[in-house]
Amino acid sequence: MVLEIAFLACYLESTALYTRLSAVFNSFFNLFKSLPKKLRSFTADLRERHRSFLGLLELVVLILCFSLVTTVLGFEKSLVFGKVAVFGGPENNSSLIQETLVSAGAVPPVTSSGLSLKNNAILGLAEPISGLSTTTTDILSRHSSNVVMSYTVAENDNLESLAKKFNIDINTIIWANNLNSTNLSSGDHLVILPISGILHEVSSSDSLETIVKAYGIDKERISIINGLMENEVLMPGEKLVIPGATEKQKLSLNSSWPEKDNRLRMPTTGWNWGKLHANNAVDIANSCGTPVFASAPGYIYQAEIDGWNNGYGGFLLIKHKNNLETLYAHLSTIFVSSGAFVDQGDLIGAIGNTGKVDGHTGCHLHLEVHGGENPFVK
Repeated sequence: MVLEIAFLACYLESTALYTRLSAVFNSFFNLFKSLPKKLRSFTADLRERHRSFLGLLELVVLILCFSLVTTVLGFEKSLVFGKVAVFGGPENNSSLIQETLVSAGAVPPVTSSGLSLKNNAILGLAEPISGLSTTTTDILSRHSSNVVMSYTVAENDNLESLAKKFNIDINTIIWANNLNSTNLSSGDHLVILPISGILHEVSSSDSLETIVKAYGIDKERISIINGLMENEVLMPGEKLVIPGATEKQKLSLNSSWPEKDNRLRMPTTGWNWGKLHANNAVDIANSCGTPVFASAPGYIYQAEIDGWNNGYGGFLLIKHKNNLETLYAHLSTIFVSSGAFVDQGDLIGAIGNTGKVDGHTGCHLHLEVHGGENPFVK
């Protein structure tokens, strides 16, 4: 349809040109009507020749119009299907910028005030945009929900920065790598999950139904995040990402947690002096950076990392049920903030030597229990 309209426009334009030229020539030849007969015969012959010339000229114009229209339409079509090299050259020229179709969510906001995007718009990028990958594979890898990464720790990396970088919580990194310290060393290799949760290794007795029941996570969610087909049989040793799940029962630290009563669990590993001292507390010695976990479910009533704080240094106060409280002092790092809810076994901080400490290194956890007996006194 477009071709027909363009051709008709060219035809009308050439016809108009023919009419105008004919009028000019006719006016010119009318001047010779009063000339002698012999000369008038000569001019009549010229008149016939000019008509032939105009006919030929019109044909040439039509051919040029047709050629121009088909060339333009062919160029536009090739742009749509991506089979033309800009400004000539071979189609597979490696120096050309690769065009990548990206989803609407992968396109950064357009800041130009004179440009607006409609829904489902497809952008052809004329130059690289910072933050976008240049290959479809990279873009899919970055946004795929079921990609488990292997990451090499850089010099200034720590658990907090990595959790922020990959948009997952700190516990997820701890659980996926069975870390027994919050200290990371440059060159360490970490497993990074695509979403907060745990990495579950399938056993011979596992099925998707038993896993769903064990973790209380929606079956469809687990299937989507792991790219499972309907009724797919799980193989022993296969690892599944369980989004939003916790792995307190699988933490390497949990295996050494002694059950002291039905409410509190040992919040860390190390040497428990077992001697009761001020504020119903015990001291548990271990190296600085050793993880500290919540002894029971509750919410963070107070979290302070800077300052002396009456000798506590960095400390956390958690309120539990039945007016029970636990206080964790001398922390080097705090991973939670005031008002946050934590479950039993959630990572909350790391052993340090802040505040009033004694000993060669001073690294230990001061654990107070308020509103009940301290179950960790020997």
